[in-house]
Amino acid sequence: MKNLKVSLQIISIPLLLSGVLFLAVFLRVQSLGVLQGKYFFGTDSYRFVHQAKHIVEGGSLPERDKMRWVPIGRDLSRQLSLSSYAIAWLFKLFNRLNSSISIEQVAIYYPIICFALGLIVFFALVQSLLDRYTAFIATSFLAVFPQPLFFPSVRDLDYPALW
Repeated sequence: MKNLKVSLQIISIPLLLSGVLFLAVFLRVQSLGVLQGKYFFGTDSYRFVHQAKHIVEGGSLPERDKMRWVPIGRDLSRQLSLSSYAIAWLFKLFNRLNSSISIEQVAIYYPIICFALGLIVFFALVQSLLDRYTAFIATSFLAVFPQPLFFPSVRDLDYPALW
C-alpha cells in the first residue's frame, strides 16, 4: 500500500505540471487569430525575424545590417542577437518536423516556448529549494496570473521572452 502511494506521488506531479504547462500555453495563444500567423505587434519583432532569416540562410549574421543606419549600416558585432539565433535554431528544428512551416510562424510561438521552458526550470528550482508541492503551487500561480501573461504571449519577440 505504501509503494502505491509513493508511485502515485511520483506520477501525479508530472501530470499536474503538464496540465499547468498546457493551461499556460493555452492562455497565451488566445490572440493568435488576430495575428493570422504572420503579423507581430512590435517593430523589434520584425528585426528579430529579419536577422533570423539571415542566420538560416548564411549560418550567421552579417557584419553590418544595411537596412538600419543607412548608408553605413548597423554594426551587428556589438548587438545581443540571442533571440534571433534562438528563432533560427527553432526554425531549423521545426522545419525538419514540418517543412511547410515558415520562420514567421516559429517566431510567433517562440515567446510561448521560452515561457513554457522557463516554467519547467522555475518548478525545478523551487522544488530543489523547498518541496514539490510548493513548487507546483508557485508554478501554477506564475502560469496563470495576469502580469506574467503580458510578456511571453504571442504578441512580441522582444527580450522578455528569454526572461
